[in-house]
Amino acid sequence: MTDILEITDLEVTYQRSILALHGVNLRVAKGQITSLLGANGAGKSTTLRAISGFIGLDNARVNAGRVRFLGEDITGLQLPRTIHKGIVLVPERDKVFTNLTVAENLEVVATSREEGSKWQQIEEEIFVYFPRLAKLRNKPAGLLSGGERQMLAIGGALVCRPQLLLIDELSLGLAPVIVDEIIERLREVHAKTELSMLLVEQSAAVAFALASYGFVLENGKVELEGATEDLRSNQKVLDLYLGTGSTGRADYLANARRRFEERANV
Repeated sequence: MTDILEITDLEVTYQRSILALHGVNLRVAKGQITSLLGANGAGKSTTLRAISGFIGLDNARVNAGRVRFLGEDITGLQLPRTIHKGIVLVPERDKVFTNLTVAENLEVVATSREEGSKWQQIEEEIFVYFPRLAKLRNKPAGLLSGGERQMLAIGGALVCRPQLLLIDELSLGLAPVIVDEIIERLREVHAKTELSMLLVEQSAAVAFALASYGFVLENGKVELEGATEDLRSNQKVLDLYLGTGSTGRADYLANARRRFEERANV
């Protein structure tokens, strides 16, 4: 299977001294939904921001390694150019323009203003994927619930016609019933378009519900990777992320701290 995205030995630092990623290797196959699983602070968002070009806005930089998209080296490429190439990020924060309506949010993020009929077709396509938004098209985004804002952010990303969709913390702060609805909508998008996606998550349940392949990131480094069915049965994943190990609960922080201390003593 051809890789649409390949990250090799990626190293990122913040403020010239804080090492966030060291030697990350990751790939996304074309047409595949891939997950990047890890706890808060593991480096997941940094990885997405390095891919998408947001990293330059965070007082951070790529020190080493390469990011390749469709075989082209895009390491350090700035945000407008990555969007033009077909990489679109749904960020964890600042997802929508709160002072604009739902319809206006979709219109303002369009990469090109086409004929009115063409734009209407694109807009209606988004409303087919997210029928909840169709009922709210004239409502200011600032009055939407967290789940509705997430749907709108994903819809806005789809308007840009991406080849690779990056989603940062899909389920964070959302009720399970809303997360289930968004998962179902993304499944429909993927079934129709075979859009490649990289999904960052703290929740293994959400990651495994969507992705066919996954990576586990700990302390800025990939510790595990494999097909979803293999990760689902991996004892380490069971212990740390699903809470079904010998302790009966997930205890990621204690285990991550222990592994960090072990590395420091090497």
